[in-house]
Amino acid sequence: MKKIIPLIVMSIKLVVRGVLLLCLTLSPLLASTTSAQVKSIDQVHLKLEKSNYSLLQLFREIEDKTDFRFFYSEAAVKGQSGLSIEKTSGSVEQHLYQIATQTNLRFKQVNNTISVIVNGTGTKLVETASNRAMISGVVKDMTGAALPGVTILVEGTTTGTVTDIDGNFSIEASEGQVLIFSFIGLKRQKITVGNATTLQVVMVSEDNNLEEFVVVGYGTLQKKDITGSVSAISSEEIKDQPVVSIDQAMAGRMAGVVVTQATGAPGGGASVRIRGAGSLSAGNEPLYVVDGFPVTNDFDQRNNPLNTINPNDIDNIQVLKDASATAIYGSRGSNGVILITTKSGKSGMSKIDFSINTGIQQVEKTLDVLNATEFARYINESRNNAWVNSGPGRAATDPNSVRLNNVMYL
Repeated sequence: MKKIIPLIVMSIKLVVRGVLLLCLTLSPLLASTTSAQVKSIDQVHLKLEKSNYSLLQLFREIEDKTDFRFFYSEAAVKGQSGLSIEKTSGSVEQHLYQIATQTNLRFKQVNNTISVIVNGTGTKLVETASNRAMISGVVKDMTGAALPGVTILVEGTTTGTVTDIDGNFSIEASEGQVLIFSFIGLKRQKITVGNATTLQVVMVSEDNNLEEFVVVGYGTLQKKDITGSVSAISSEEIKDQPVVSIDQAMAGRMAGVVVTQATGAPGGGASVRIRGAGSLSAGNEPLYVVDGFPVTNDFDQRNNPLNTINPNDIDNIQVLKDASATAIYGSRGSNGVILITTKSGKSGMSKIDFSINTGIQQVEKTLDVLNATEFARYINESRNNAWVNSGPGRAATDPNSVRLNNVMYL
């Protein structure tokens, strides 16, 4: 019997401890949901009894005189004492701000609960809930059908939600904040939160997703009809590059386009291959079309008509290689088409571009050669030696008349 009584007492203590722990855990949740009309901490006035408190003493007095409850961890409030309250009469927000400036804590109101958080850099010391509200509503398309899965995000924050199967949503936001509604295939919408807490949102189709066109040859094609590769570079990509010809501008900037310099001669042409070679004997050079006019590509590598175009005048270069894009050019476009569009006048503010390229050439090492007199003397000595060595009885002083009768020494 003596052994059973201590066991019973211990069991009762464990049960009581568990109930107390459960109450402490649920108290912030209950406090945040029981009040239908929540006042903000900047709207509740409070006069404190004294000017010096420990942190827990001040929390306890605020809880006794208001409907607010504090939610905190033991580590956050441990050792916080000796707080000085300069202004004992004011709103709860003002009292909390005085605490925050003396500690490393900040406070955030969620309904009737005030969360105590270890302060982080760049955060407000006291956050009220005066202008925060639960915004709800439904999202539909132009036919009136509910849209499930629409993403709703509060602009500039990480707060977001998704509509349910019936298109309904609810999200907490403040007056003046912007809600962003987005869905694949529909135009993104932005709605500013006002006094209304219920929204009816209608999203419209993003029509231009299905009407996107690509310039091909002399006409246009829908992007879904393009069966081959399309690469392009703009003037912005080449304006700062020291290139002197179009082939240099294309080198290394387009996938599947290989540019090889065939000769080192100034102004020499380059060999361009678009997605490899397609013929053994009929040629593999692409067709160049400058501002809609085809340029013959049967020139040899020593002459390059593309050098007549200043790279600074190029607006964009497009490389095409597919049946639908080259049909208008027939067999000439079988190796691909390079569309070159030069700059032209545009509406808007006037703009002047200025570019300059300079270079310096210097011979690294020169050879020591003969001048004209030394060269003439060298030739005379060579001819005399050849005459003397060509046969017996011949001398270097023999006149040309004697030498011309016998030219075998040459």
